[in-house]
Amino acid sequence: AARIFEKLVNEPRSAKSEFKTESVFELAENYKLFFAFEKATTTYLTYLQRTEGTDDANRPYALFTAARLQEYAGNLKVAAQTYERYAEVFKARDDSATALFRASELYDKLQDRDPQRRVLNTFITRFSNTQGMGAKVLEAMLQLGDLATAQGKPKDAQKYYADVVKEYQVRGFTPGTAAAG
Repeated sequence: AARIFEKLVNEPRSAKSEFKTESVFELAENYKLFFAFEKATTTYLTYLQRTEGTDDANRPYALFTAARLQEYAGNLKVAAQTYERYAEVFKARDDSATALFRASELYDKLQDRDPQRRVLNTFITRFSNTQGMGAKVLEAMLQLGDLATAQGKPKDAQKYYADVVKEYQVRGFTPGTAAAG
């Protein structure tokens, strides 16, 4: 099947085929299915370029899958940037919060503190009033405190930790719940 899709995508005589864009997506899926993750990632990103400015239903899936495949391949910085891109391009989707938080986790693994801080602040700003995000917002705030502590900024850390306690009470969380950690 991949050979058929490759022909549709790459052959000049297929350049004007009405199936070319869909074939790019199917080719990416085929590559993923057969563990050619680098080719799959590149092809998903090509698909995104070709469908730019459209409301194609496969666009969110393609970008999120590209980020996941980059992560699985160990390209954590690129994956984090792709997750950030997803959260920006598909702001209105429910899973944009998941993508943005995952980006912060990858920056944490890389010990890349400036982007991690930026992403955590963006997450808090964007999702602090979103239903169901209370525990993740508290976790992001706590991580900002931990970052400040690690960087030898006790006053900043104290402020972040105080904000966590205040926010915990404002949200009405009960001790011993998942939000309590």
